Amino acid sequence: MHRIDTVNVASELPTPDSVGTTVGYFQKADPLSDQEPTKLSADWFNDVQENLSHVIEDPDGGNTALDKGNYTQLKEAILAMIEANANTASVFPQGYMQGTPFQYVSASSVKIPAGFHCRDGADTRDISFGADAVVSLSASGVNGLDTGTEANSAFYYLWSIDDSTGTHVPAGLFSLSATNPNLPTGYDKKRRVGVVCNDASGNLIPSYVSHLGLDGLSIQYKGIVIDNFISGGPTNVLINGSATTYTTVSCSAFIPPICKFGLFLFAGWTSGNGTARTFFRTLGNSVDELSFLTTASGTSDTISDQVLMPMEVDASQRLEYKNSLSNARASITVMGFKLPHL
Repeated sequence: MHRIDTVNVASELPTPDSVGTTVGYFQKADPLSDQEPTKLSADWFNDVQENLSHVIEDPDGGNTALDKGNYTQLKEAILAMIEANANTASVFPQGYMQGTPFQYVSASSVKIPAGFHCRDGADTRDISFGADAVVSLSASGVNGLDTGTEANSAFYYLWSIDDSTGTHVPAGLFSLSATNPNLPTGYDKKRRVGVVCNDASGNLIPSYVSHLGLDGLSIQYKGIVIDNFISGGPTNVLINGSATTYTTVSCSAFIPPICKFGLFLFAGWTSGNGTARTFFRTLGNSVDELSFLTTASGTSDTISDQVLMPMEVDASQRLEYKNSLSNARASITVMGFKLPHL
């Protein structure tokens, strides 16, 4: 294709006239009825010429120079655009996730299972896992840490990553960053799909996604067994609490800093004789969100009540509690949390 190159051509694209008062279609002359043919204008020819030329010259169309006598340039440009956009065309809606985002494998690894699908965080590409991707804290780069070495007592955010060119297959990535991981060479698409807690000994606390919702992922710690509320369990944040005024309890060791809700096992009891009440609430809340009436007789510690329920935490992942009597006791165990979508 080429732009007009006969005599009397304009060196620059002229400014078009205003739209005519009558917009319609071409007609031919009819001498019998004195019908005049449609008058052709430079504006119309320039419009058609530039619309066609811009498809060929567009970067997605190959950024090809017009070639006089080449009658397939437009077709080739359209095919190139289709191929270039095939990897970015939206099949999944924005924010989409389907399948299990991750599964615990070992004290240092999780896997993103085959069959997991999601839309990338920028809403430009579908990411689909055709095979399991085992992501390890002992590895670096693809299916490992984005940077540095394993840190204890830390939350590692799990990212699904992909290559918009299709050269590399989807993979996983651990990062201390909740928003901006360092992507390995060749990868340019990402979506946060989970978070895991690496404990003080450098072991991932087993966890799983219990619910995948529009508002985020509900992640629960797995296999938390509490035989005795007084001695506590592995994710216990309050043991044998005896405060009689509201006292702060930090849950930041087991609830990531970007999370606003935790899932808790609350327990209350009375040590020895007496009837008391134990209160739990979000730090700074003026309303008691949960309370237990606890009673006991004799000298044995007796669990009077316990409940598993979600509760909002403050910006530093804190709750507060109090007992109505000095011989009342309280326990809080973090069972999970809600991770918002990115």
